[in-house]
Amino acid sequence: MFERAVEEEGREVQRRLYAHHDYFGNVIPSTWFVIISLFGAFIFYRQSLSAGVSAIHRFVKALGEPTTGVDVLIAVVLAIASFNIIYVVGQLLNGVASVVLDRLIVKKLLRYPFTLYEMKWLQREEKRTDSSLLREAMLNATYAVFCVNLIPVVFFEFALVAFGRDHPYAGSWVQRHPLLTIGLSLVLVAAHFGVPRYRKARETCGADDEAANALVVGHWAAIVIIAIFIGVSIAFAGITWVVLLLPVTNAIVAISDRKMLLRYGASYKTPAIRNFFVYVRRTFLNAAYFAAKIVGYSASPDAELIGRALTEAHYGSQANDFYWMCQLRLENEAPRSYDTAYHGMAMYTMNRNLCNATAFIAVISVIAFYVQWPTPYSYFPLGGSRYYVP
Repeated sequence: MFERAVEEEGREVQRRLYAHHDYFGNVIPSTWFVIISLFGAFIFYRQSLSAGVSAIHRFVKALGEPTTGVDVLIAVVLAIASFNIIYVVGQLLNGVASVVLDRLIVKKLLRYPFTLYEMKWLQREEKRTDSSLLREAMLNATYAVFCVNLIPVVFFEFALVAFGRDHPYAGSWVQRHPLLTIGLSLVLVAAHFGVPRYRKARETCGADDEAANALVVGHWAAIVIIAIFIGVSIAFAGITWVVLLLPVTNAIVAISDRKMLLRYGASYKTPAIRNFFVYVRRTFLNAAYFAAKIVGYSASPDAELIGRALTEAHYGSQANDFYWMCQLRLENEAPRSYDTAYHGMAMYTMNRNLCNATAFIAVISVIAFYVQWPTPYSYFPLGGSRYYVP
């Protein structure tokens, strides 16, 4: 009887832990986001924060001496308000992470795992590797989806423009190092337009060596010309906003790719146009694919096991209710495993939202720099003097 009571109590504790999955998916990432944001504000905008805290202190002092009861009431209200703010911010982060990471990077670019599993089952006679199936699935994505990889690069460029706008003296250092500036511009251009590769051109054009050579030569020429143009503009004219022409060019290519697909399909208008758009996708610096390879995202079970699972499921991966049907079936047919699986999903959501919160810290930093760049005496370098020397 004692062992049964202990087992039942353990199940109750486990059930309560799993039921509070919002702590993992919302509260923890949101708390991380708020604390790091306040820490960054303390470093770069300490003077403004001190002025705000002083104003609040004067306001509270003007109200007179509060009683103990009022102190307790205010503390409870502040605790409730703080928790609600943390929870709401967590929901916002979760929503953005679902759109950017789940719907774009995972669903549109990498494909959901069960989609890759189904591809392996349908092409089981070809004995293809998991990595080749992942590459094929990714090439079906449009160029606009590939451009999701550029989000961190674009925010870096916005930060660069904000720095150049508020620190004109930096131009003197850049002018003394034009070759380094052009070299960094070359790296930035390659991040936007990929690295020319003859093997990718041959895979795109097939037996047409002339078309493959034209793609590679044109790619190199475009990268070198654009890098020199941007490097010279920054080094000798101080025009830092010229780097924003790179994401604008990506947007133009993405819009053109989508319009051609909608109008002419996967064959595009002509073979030359098709070769161009397929080649720019193949040579794109795909950080998401690199990360997926590191963690073994494409690894899948044996094809026969996948076939048995599809037979038991009675629906394919393209069904809109595939995810929810799997979840309901697991809950009904394997209730003892359902809590563990649900807890695993909560931990996955927490990790996803933590990554998204970290990225958003960089986003609000760029926005803050545009609104007000830290003045020479407004920030506090860690381990050094609080005075800024240009």
